Amino acid sequence: MSLPTRIEAFHAGRLDILRLCASNSVRLTWSTQRREWLGYGVYFFAYSEAHARRWVDIGARRGWWLGGSPGIIKAEIDLGDCLYVEEPAGAAEVQKAALDVLALCNAAGVPIPQNTGLIDGVPVERNLDCLIFNQVHHNRQMRGEPEIDTILSFCNDGPPIIPGSQIPARGHHQICVRNYSCISKVELVWPPQP
Repeated sequence: MSLPTRIEAFHAGRLDILRLCASNSVRLTWSTQRREWLGYGVYFFAYSEAHARRWVDIGARRGWWLGGSPGIIKAEIDLGDCLYVEEPAGAAEVQKAALDVLALCNAAGVPIPQNTGLIDGVPVERNLDCLIFNQVHHNRQMRGEPEIDTILSFCNDGPPIIPGSQIPARGHHQICVRNYSCISKVELVWPPQP
């Protein structure tokens, strides 16, 4: 399967900062929180403003916007050197990193981090997943390979559509951007501007 080279994507965040991003005054900063499931980077919802709106609502319930009001920007993402997790090569690279994380935790005698913070039965604090993807980057660096520009993966963010099914009631494609030059055509799309 060949991926498109460019994807329309949406990012939810604090409105005051997003206005500056849309005017090219500042750029989005990497999230380096351990809860970020695709590792460190700038996160976007591929193709769907509706998923960014849902994130705004979740953030309101969790108190994330106390420093200001939320907003949403749209951007064009050039995937560049993309780790596409749903492809066999991408899945194999992630699996290798997961095994490395297990081995490193066992060798150091430390507990394996856990994914926690359930919303609709799905963890949103993805400490283990973050560690695994950061290990992917470390492994590539140790092999002398170039940095990954973006990571694209499907995210299951809902319970099964019916009990016993593997089909999620909700899901989306998430992009983690690690190379700022892959982000262009940034514009504020919500809230509507006068």
